[in-house]
Amino acid sequence: GESTYDAAIYSDIPLTLEGEGTIRVSGNQKDGEGIATKNQDITINSGIIEVKSVDDGINVGGEDGAITINGGTIYVNANGDGIDSNGSIVFNGGRNFIMGSDRGGNSAIDTDKGYTINGGVVVACGNDMIEAPVDGSNQYSLVLSMHNISNNKMVSLVGESFNLTFTSEKAFSTLIISTPQLSEGIYKLYVDGSYSGNLVEGIYESGTYTPGELLGTYTIDNTVTIFNDR
Repeated sequence: GESTYDAAIYSDIPLTLEGEGTIRVSGNQKDGEGIATKNQDITINSGIIEVKSVDDGINVGGEDGAITINGGTIYVNANGDGIDSNGSIVFNGGRNFIMGSDRGGNSAIDTDKGYTINGGVVVACGNDMIEAPVDGSNQYSLVLSMHNISNNKMVSLVGESFNLTFTSEKAFSTLIISTPQLSEGIYKLYVDGSYSGNLVEGIYESGTYTPGELLGTYTIDNTVTIFNDR
């Protein structure tokens, strides 16, 4: 509907989301953000949170405030930045699937003061802009810039005893993957193929992946490993 606020869920005080249920957020008007504050923290502890927005999905504006994700299942489909903080972002847990705009000028994760991945699953798909986690992160991350992958394609990162398979509703050319199972080693990125399990909030579960076309081979040798294949 119409309001003077910049987001479907907007707060002038610190905002915490937690619980056992599901909340579906649609940011359609004005700035069109999904969940936002100004100069205030956003903390997500639990629950299933689905955000679709015509601008940023989850945003902390102003000069202060941070976003902290400790748990829950977060699925963001944004036409601006997926998760944006003028301060910092910390991922301590949760299952996070984040899609920024498939147009230029936005990214899946955007901060002014950097973001840290200490735990949880993070899959972030964006376009021309990409921001890597800070080196002080405790969990391994693979950060890729590549040629464009069309929307609704099956994409899979495969290691010796590792597989993460997902599908993005938006086309993307940047990708960040971080999970507790990721470690030093050699990984292959595939597109297409098939998966015997179920698609749950963007990520496939409880099945086996049959590889499709090989896009690239990457060696993870640092907590934050960055490749540019464009």
